[in-house]
Amino acid sequence: RMPEVGLEPSLVTFSAVINGCAKAGKSDDAIGWFKKLRSMGICPDAVLWNSIVNACAGTGRVEEVASLLEDMDAAGIKPDVVAYTSAVLACANAGRVEEALSYFQKMKEAGIAPNAFTYSTLIYAYTKAGLIDDAIGVLEQMEEAGVRPNAAAYARIISSCAKAGRVVEASAWLEEMETVRLQPNAPLYNSLIIACGDPPQEKI
Repeated sequence: RMPEVGLEPSLVTFSAVINGCAKAGKSDDAIGWFKKLRSMGICPDAVLWNSIVNACAGTGRVEEVASLLEDMDAAGIKPDVVAYTSAVLACANAGRVEEALSYFQKMKEAGIAPNAFTYSTLIYAYTKAGLIDDAIGVLEQMEEAGVRPNAAAYARIISSCAKAGRVVEASAWLEEMETVRLQPNAPLYNSLIIACGDPPQEKI
């Protein structure tokens, strides 16, 4: 309605709208507004590019994310750690683990250091696919790289181990989580309690 009262939407206006759509999980609307601003000759900045990439990532739109990263680069804005992490998330949400790993590797090849969110997102991709050992490998890489694991990284591994009946491992990771002063939440404790009540799938 802004044009009706003689006001032209600015980059800030579009950023607010697109971020709102992204948070609401309305990626179609976010893409529509993004196309609208570009048709008006408004050049997105790095923050807005990351917002639209993240909006698509949240709903697992891998192809759109890939296209946006290419357009972003062509516009003279190099994808950063936020953009690449969103790409990993898109693949994770779509269940495309190999592509998630590919973006993770491309990121490092571009000289961009993964942060705790990047690692935990890759861990999410593996645990979602049931590849617990690979997820644990990523957590170990994380520690070797000097990146402090966040609560999400531990939680995903503990929950996955518990669901798979790997109670001893889940308990060990829970202890490590507490050792590094990260507080497990109630659902995480519950997943371990439930696992202890299930028929054992490993020798304890």
